[in-house]
Amino acid sequence: MQPVQPAAPHLGHVVNIKPDRPPPFHGKRSESLEAWIFQMQQYCNLLPVPMENRIPFAATFFKDNAALWWRSYYMSIDWNGADIPDWDGFLEALRLQFVPVNTQIGAYDRLHHLTQRTSVNQYNHDFRTIMLDLPNLDEATRLNFYIQGLKDNIRPLVAVQQPANVATAEAIAERVDAMTFQPRNRNPGNRPFQSSQSAGGPTPMELDSITKLSPSERDCLRKEGGCFHCRKLGHLAHDCPMPNRQHPRLAMIDQEPEESGKE
Repeated sequence: MQPVQPAAPHLGHVVNIKPDRPPPFHGKRSESLEAWIFQMQQYCNLLPVPMENRIPFAATFFKDNAALWWRSYYMSIDWNGADIPDWDGFLEALRLQFVPVNTQIGAYDRLHHLTQRTSVNQYNHDFRTIMLDLPNLDEATRLNFYIQGLKDNIRPLVAVQQPANVATAEAIAERVDAMTFQPRNRNPGNRPFQSSQSAGGPTPMELDSITKLSPSERDCLRKEGGCFHCRKLGHLAHDCPMPNRQHPRLAMIDQEPEESGKE
């Protein structure tokens, strides 16, 4: 006799979840309508709010100019007729009223000029902010803009992974940035500040950590086919993707006889 399998839980309604209510929408130019719509949709999905009740429910969050618009919009619809707007039609009317014509033009302009200047986390935040004003931009175009804006030393390492979407590309870029980024504004002890730091070159601490390997570390890396530069397996120092490997002091690493695999 086959054992009775327990029924799969119904995930349509999550019990005891109390999500934060979306903020009121006033219809001000300083407010992000797309962010508000996203929060409202998430809130309705979690409660859940039936689709036929979402329009009047969302309208309870309107204040000031948005409330005046809703009054006019409500009175223009025959709610007992056959042409009652659905949720998508309601959102389209909302965008037509409160999204300025030049908002998307300005967003495209910011997107074309967006480049990573500091950390990947900051770049991701700026990119997502712009995307709020371009909700209809297709995923392939988003991904292309995202990768092209990355720093030169991060862009090829992300592109070679062929991410399927922006979320995957963001995760790859964050990992690469965590591996390659080194703070250059610290001066431990009384060590004099080196000019190579201001020029963007490797710091003395970086060079020490790269070039000073113990005999046991060299033997282990040589046997495993590891890199004397980053200490990772799978490649040698002359193929290392880590930055600054062309520095003169690092040239000695490529010439280590142990890494060649010859005894």
